[in-house]
Amino acid sequence: QVLPLLCLPLYVAALVFGAWVMAIAPFSALGYLGWVLSIGCVGGVIAINTGHELIHKTTKLETTAGGLLLACVGYGSFKVEHIYGHHVHVSTPGDGSSAPLGDNVYAFIARAFSHNVAMAYQLEKSNAERRGTAWTWWGSEINRLFAFTAVLAAVSTAIGGWIGLLYFIGQGVVAIALLEVINFIEHYGLARRQLP
Repeated sequence: QVLPLLCLPLYVAALVFGAWVMAIAPFSALGYLGWVLSIGCVGGVIAINTGHELIHKTTKLETTAGGLLLACVGYGSFKVEHIYGHHVHVSTPGDGSSAPLGDNVYAFIARAFSHNVAMAYQLEKSNAERRGTAWTWWGSEINRLFAFTAVLAAVSTAIGGWIGLLYFIGQGVVAIALLEVINFIEHYGLARRQLP
């Protein structure tokens, strides 16, 4: 149980180290790209996979750590959408993480990301209504996770300037793309018949 939780400080340290390397290394443009791809692949494994597993746990510590790991790559909204959206609507037209037959993987990745962020907010608002509470921007878990993303982006920018910011955004895009490619493969062409 401790090892998955350790992924959070380890990946934050990797992000900071990565921004520092971007700031000081005499990379060519190809070298910068390779570094971003490398850190993004690490994020796809440590932040996405571990975060995904932790959001399915039952303790507040584990689910919070899972959300923060996802936020390290800019996909904190996945915590809400995956649990309350994907698990309910998998392999139906309402699921942004299920690719219909004939879909293109590149179009799917872009569509999945935009759909899943918007859906996460809708789900969070619906859950608040169901509990009889008002949804607020400052009370939103999604916004708190995006705020953590913004802090990490600011740290990367402080360390590496605009290259540090591009690095941070790039590693997140790579990690998210890896997740959505897996979703594409796992759910491609599957369709559940919906009954009344």
